[in-house]
Amino acid sequence: MLDAICLHEKGDQTCTIPLSINQTIRPLRGGRLGNVRWLPPWSCNYHNRGTEEGNDLTFLDSLSNCTNLRQVFVPLNHLKGVIPDSLGNFSTTLTTLWLDRNLLHGSIPSHIVNLVNLEILSLFENKLSGSIPQSIGELSNLQVLRLDHNILSGIIPSTIGNATSLNILLLSDNMLEGSIPDSIGNFTSLKELDLSRNNLAGALPDQVWGLTSLSKGLSLAGNALTGPIPSQVGEMVNLVELDVSDNSLSGEIPTTLGNCLVLQFLRLEGNHFNGVIPLSLKNLKGIEVLDLSRNNLSGQIPEFFLELPFIQNLNLSFNMFDGEVPRGTSGNLSAISVEGNNKLCGGFLELHLPPCRNPKNQRGFPPLKTILTVSIPLLALAFASVSVILLLMKVIDPSLNLEEEGNSDNNGQCVSTGNIRTCLAMILQVGVVCSAASPRERMDIGDVITELYKAKSILLETRLS
Repeated sequence: MLDAICLHEKGDQTCTIPLSINQTIRPLRGGRLGNVRWLPPWSCNYHNRGTEEGNDLTFLDSLSNCTNLRQVFVPLNHLKGVIPDSLGNFSTTLTTLWLDRNLLHGSIPSHIVNLVNLEILSLFENKLSGSIPQSIGELSNLQVLRLDHNILSGIIPSTIGNATSLNILLLSDNMLEGSIPDSIGNFTSLKELDLSRNNLAGALPDQVWGLTSLSKGLSLAGNALTGPIPSQVGEMVNLVELDVSDNSLSGEIPTTLGNCLVLQFLRLEGNHFNGVIPLSLKNLKGIEVLDLSRNNLSGQIPEFFLELPFIQNLNLSFNMFDGEVPRGTSGNLSAISVEGNNKLCGGFLELHLPPCRNPKNQRGFPPLKTILTVSIPLLALAFASVSVILLLMKVIDPSLNLEEEGNSDNNGQCVSTGNIRTCLAMILQVGVVCSAASPRERMDIGDVITELYKAKSILLETRLS
């Protein structure tokens, strides 16, 4: 038994039928509510009083005669039974139907399409099964559709795109399958879309990323969706939450995500994203939760994470990051997780990472020892070669003078000393850069070797013509 049913009529008059009063219990269960026009207002206090028989919605059969009925609000009552077909006979003035958080089972009656002025249909957290009626798209005035947390199956009908007035569409936590219909792009006023935790598969249609009106959130988590996130996501400039976790998405994280300046929750974990973290994410100054865990991301953890003032949860675990973790990443030690990245080192002690081999070399540059080990022998060889050449020149012909390239003696011989000077200048420059105190200012080891081989080539070209 219910304590109250709230029914609202035109003129904002509240028609509340108190069921705890004996006189009204019998009319309710006997189905004689059709003549109810208005009763003094009562407060709606629900106490989970659904009957054991499981026919708790039979009273709806008699409401079809309430010609001015605007709202039916009966949530949180443990109501059992099915939604009767007579629901389709309700007054066309009905704008709101709340039957959520009960124990209703069976399917959604297709006759619900007769409620042409319905603006809010809330049936979430029941045990409804079957498919979403194809006719649902004919509710052209529907603004809120909540069917989440049921056991609905089948596909999302493409006709749902005809309900172009939708602001909120929540279908999460069901057993829906197939692909996301392209017609979802018709929702030009949509603020929130949640299709998470279903069995949806296939590539995400471009129409999803074209829903630039989305502000509260886009959640597609817990499906089997594939493909990349296109650069078009950067046009969702009003989006507060984006959750595509636990799918099979791939490709690199688009740099255009940095355009979504109001993002507070970004969850990309449990996919196959690769590449490095784009530097454009530093623009997300309002980000609170950033989860990139369980992907194939690589490279170094960027230092701009230090500059995110509101970050509460930064999860980078189980990727392929390397190098040193920036010290001081998030003052809140519980905010960062980097486990499962076996090539990381350093950071603060609470991360329990091994120390980097050269503390002064914090960002993955080749250690100074490595640079010197390779460059010193090459430098020595280069200087020795120059000295030998100069000595040989004097032994072969002491009359030769080391003049500028192009000078000649009486016999027309000239000494290519310009190349020797160029070679020496290159070697000295490499030595100076490699001796820099800051690792950031040192030349990369690959560049060191390249420059020294260039010097060697120039040296070998030095000859008497």
